[in-house]
Amino acid sequence: HETQSDIFFVQSGTATLLVGGTYVNGETVAPHEKRNGTIQGGVRQKLAAGDVVRIPAKVPHQVLLDGGHEFTYLVVKAKGY
Repeated sequence: HETQSDIFFVQSGTATLLVGGTYVNGETVAPHEKRNGTIQGGVRQKLAAGDVVRIPAKVPHQVLLDGGHEFTYLVVKAKGY
């Protein structure tokens, strides 16, 4: 997201957050919003219930589901945060 930060509140389950690196081959799906690309490089971080993560605007990120596990999280989008 080019103009807003994402704040993730993990409610249940586990997943892996891929964050940083370079976003490649995405498509613009709305103003300032790209999707369906891949991330080259970046750092992987495990997420679990109770975690809170803030991802600044313009930082590539993707939630990777762990096979066989459910994952529930709330995302708050904050402009200028």
